[in-house]
Amino acid sequence: MFEGVLSQGMLYALNDFLLDRTFQVKFGSELSSIKNLDRGCVQGSVLGPKLFNLYLRDLSDALNEEYIKIVSYADDTYVLVTGSSHEDAIHKTKETLTKHIDYLKKKGMVVNASKTEMMWLGNTPNNHQTFEFNNTNICFKTSIKALGIVMSSDLKWDIQAEKSIAKGKSLMRGFKFMRKYLTEQQFLSTVANTFYSSVFYGGSVWYSSTKQKFKSKFNSLYFRLLRTACNDHRKLIPKDTIRKRCQRASPEEWSHYTTGSKVIKIMRDKEPAYLYDKLSAQYFEEPRKPDIGRFFDASATRVGHQSIENRLDFIRSIKSPWNKNLSDAEIRIILKNSYFIY
Repeated sequence: MFEGVLSQGMLYALNDFLLDRTFQVKFGSELSSIKNLDRGCVQGSVLGPKLFNLYLRDLSDALNEEYIKIVSYADDTYVLVTGSSHEDAIHKTKETLTKHIDYLKKKGMVVNASKTEMMWLGNTPNNHQTFEFNNTNICFKTSIKALGIVMSSDLKWDIQAEKSIAKGKSLMRGFKFMRKYLTEQQFLSTVANTFYSSVFYGGSVWYSSTKQKFKSKFNSLYFRLLRTACNDHRKLIPKDTIRKRCQRASPEEWSHYTTGSKVIKIMRDKEPAYLYDKLSAQYFEEPRKPDIGRFFDASATRVGHQSIENRLDFIRSIKSPWNKNLSDAEIRIILKNSYFIY
């Protein structure tokens, strides 16, 4: 299926990676005999997700209906079915499941009905609490964890917020112990790499829509973290002063983190006008106070500042259409009010 797309050398490399593999099972101190493994892909491999998506690349053709939307990432696939009524949605879902299972069977895959999860989005009907399919009753869930984020049927983010707050509190205990052995800057760097990425994972999706009581708890955690960095356990330093001193993004700012890798990819692969169109559509916003808050800054001379000069320096370091077609003045205009996170 790769012929004409991949080089002969790449085909040989893929064949070598996938073929003639073996496995062995260990139970206690006993080892089974060695068996051949003639299907599947190496779990956790870099190539795994790409090969999986290539293998199922025509799933959208098999489920090609206006009322169906497929959301897929690596080996996680979610199918959204819409209907004019609850009964219509149930009917269309059964048809979609039949097509989906037939497609997977033709690919040599087995469907595990017990692991299939279903959820109503929006108004949940009282008369449709279970879904019967192929003599199996599937209970509708009130929430589903999708790509690490908990989505609820009522379209609220309470469960996700509670989960993130609990994770933040758990991390705080470890950070308090760690502070004794790190300098302030070392501590803040560690926090940026672990606390933010863990507690506010996917925050650009859910944070702005959470209830104010949860936002207050996030802010409380945030300032506890900064006060720990500054050893201000008696809360003597004003909040604005401690934010400026630590130069770390607030939860509200962090929720606007729209993934810097998207910007980098555009810079490497697209023309400058493409990013300009994205920015014009308000894909990236920067409602920040001067000199307060920090995401990532690679400049050794202007550490702690998200300046246009830093962004320009970084753009110049990348081999891309940007360096050929635009002057610094034109790039300044494009980047003036945008996040540029790297």
